[in-house]
Amino acid sequence: VALVLGSERLGISAEMALLCDGAATIPLFGLTESLNVSVAAALVAHYGRLARTRALRERAGEGPRAPEAAAHSGGALLNASEGDLTEAEVEALAADYSSRGKRFLEDDPWGEGAQAAAGAGVGAAEGGASEEGER
Repeated sequence: VALVLGSERLGISAEMALLCDGAATIPLFGLTESLNVSVAAALVAHYGRLARTRALRERAGEGPRAPEAAAHSGGALLNASEGDLTEAEVEALAADYSSRGKRFLEDDPWGEGAQAAAGAGVGAAEGGASEEGER
C-alpha cells in the first residue's frame, strides 16, 4: 500500500492519478483553508487504521456486518492491540525499529547523517551554512 499526497494547489499529476487505485479528499469545515501535508498524512493514516480495525472485527464476527463477513473469512481474530499481527511479529517489528537508530550510528557515527539527525542541517559538515543558505 502506498499513499500519495498531492500539493495544496495542484494535487497530484495526471500520470500519478492513473497509477492509483483510488482517490480521497479531506473535507475542511469552518475557517480552515488547508492542511499541512504532515497533518493530512496523519489523518489519512489514522482513519486508515480505524477502517482496517473495523474490517478485521467484521471478519472476526464482531462488527455490524459480522455474520456475512465471518462466513467468508474463517473468523480471523484481532490481537490485544486490535491488529492482526501475532505477538512474535509485533516483537520482531519492535526490535527492528529500535535497532535502526543504533545501526545508523554504527554505520556513520559522526558523519553527515548523524549531524543532520542532530539538526546541524545541510552544509554544516563543510564548516557552516552555504552562502545561499544565509540569504
